[in-house]
Amino acid sequence: AVGLVGSEMCIRDRCFYPGHAPFNQTEGTFAAPNGRSYDLATQKRQLADEGGIHHINMCADAVHKVFPGVLINVNVFTYAAVGRTGPDDFHLDSAGWRNRVPFRPVAIARSKADMVDVHFYSGSLDQYRRDLASIEFDRLNQTASAAGKPLIVGEFGLFEGQFNDDFDAGCRFLRNKWLPALRQDWGGWLYWTYDTHEQPRLWNAAHDDYAIFRILAGQLTHEK
Repeated sequence: AVGLVGSEMCIRDRCFYPGHAPFNQTEGTFAAPNGRSYDLATQKRQLADEGGIHHINMCADAVHKVFPGVLINVNVFTYAAVGRTGPDDFHLDSAGWRNRVPFRPVAIARSKADMVDVHFYSGSLDQYRRDLASIEFDRLNQTASAAGKPLIVGEFGLFEGQFNDDFDAGCRFLRNKWLPALRQDWGGWLYWTYDTHEQPRLWNAAHDDYAIFRILAGQLTHEK
């Protein structure tokens, strides 16, 4: 999905599908839209990286023809979020929604995107660390820094089921653990969502008299 909001163009949740061609092939070559050919036995990650960059750059060039100064934001979920160890993991999973491979954040940092935006629904610090490891966070940080591009979390939130429907436990985790970690690791973040009550599996910021919103505001002012 591609959307334009204000002065930022968003290429949202870009991913590949390992159950479909060419990623479901184990031999042969694939002539990609970028004009290069790839060995499907040994070069799937390279195909994914360079194919993703080609896609982002084409979108960026098209948008800049109409809106020259617009910023390009490309956002993805983590590999761990869909049960993958990292960018080399193209296995097929029994759960259909897991059969996605996100664009590699390191590759996004090398594209014409102006920022790298990763989404998290970790639920625990251990899971957050697995999410970070799966996106090669240290390498990503170095690559983005060298390119002068910020790293942001354009979407994170709390699923009720992660905390056995215990809202107080979710708030404690958010205030005491997750937000301090995000402040340390990322250049900015946005909570999902402010008041989307029609999405009941996630606690929004307006839930329980804006309790989460007040936690977020407190973190911004370094409130203890």
